[in-house]
Amino acid sequence: MTKKALLLIFCFYLLSPLIAQDTELVLKMAFPDPDSTIPDDYLVHPYDLVIFDEFFVVCDAQDNCLKVFSKSGEFIRKIGRSGQGPGEINTVFRITSDKKNKIIFCNDQGNGRISSFDVNGKFKSIIRTLLPPYDIEYIDGIMHTLEYNRVKESLFSMYDSAGVLIKTYGEIFDDNIPENRFSSSLYSGVNLDSDKNHFYVLYSYIPFIGIYSHEGEFIRRLSIEVEEINESYKENIKGVKQGLVNKFLKIWPWHKGGFVNNNHFYYLTNFNFNEILILDSNGKFQKKIPFKKEENNPLLRLITLLNKDYIFIEIRNAQVKIYEEVQSGLPSVNVQPEK
Repeated sequence: MTKKALLLIFCFYLLSPLIAQDTELVLKMAFPDPDSTIPDDYLVHPYDLVIFDEFFVVCDAQDNCLKVFSKSGEFIRKIGRSGQGPGEINTVFRITSDKKNKIIFCNDQGNGRISSFDVNGKFKSIIRTLLPPYDIEYIDGIMHTLEYNRVKESLFSMYDSAGVLIKTYGEIFDDNIPENRFSSSLYSGVNLDSDKNHFYVLYSYIPFIGIYSHEGEFIRRLSIEVEEINESYKENIKGVKQGLVNKFLKIWPWHKGGFVNNNHFYYLTNFNFNEILILDSNGKFQKKIPFKKEENNPLLRLITLLNKDYIFIEIRNAQVKIYEEVQSGLPSVNVQPEK
């Protein structure tokens, strides 16, 4: 090797810490097109989505339906309609899926049940739940629901494929939360997720992650030691304690959507003008990813990671938005789907 080559390698080694850049999120694609004239090619109040190999299914809490879009953002079909009968839904904020059989389940919260459809839009069945479910997660033929049940002192319920209640579980565990009529609020804000081994509860108002088996057996609870989150937690405890006095509950979620991927936890935080916070399998801080400054949006909700792209629901403009992680300083490329 020549002296010149050795010198270049040595210089690169010295400069590499300076060359390495932090990353940021830049917009890659957004849909549906707000100028589309295609019937039903719009969203009113989207909140959640599931991803199949070839398309996205988005739930619309205000339009009381599901909308199916291709991976390139083209509208495919509408599923369901507003109402109380079979195949009709009301106020759907969360959905989950049986990808093997291509079934979509939605928390038909306004009707106090779970409704399911196949991906072609055919109504399949109804699970009548003990209480209106706030969130749902389908795992291996079992439906897990978030149903804060004060009578049974449980947080979750499990139903089999026929809709029969298997059990309620999930103890009320936080001794800092006072026992009053507002306390359920701190437990009810969660994101449910799962992987091949575990069922996860990502709390929104308290700094904990609950880990259970697929059968609902408690495994462990992680404490999140991040300063901003714990400060938010203290304020939420104070808000619940003062709720009965002031007749106004002042609590705020510290994140806007979270999920599990490869034993890491991802959250869209409510502090520092929004950023993705990544924690390791023990709930310890790993990394923060901010948005490109001019793209900061306070009404995004983080849904999942698809390959290397982050998928969000943008509530203000009623769109699905896909962001990519790039090194800071690189130009962003915003692509709208072709009409």
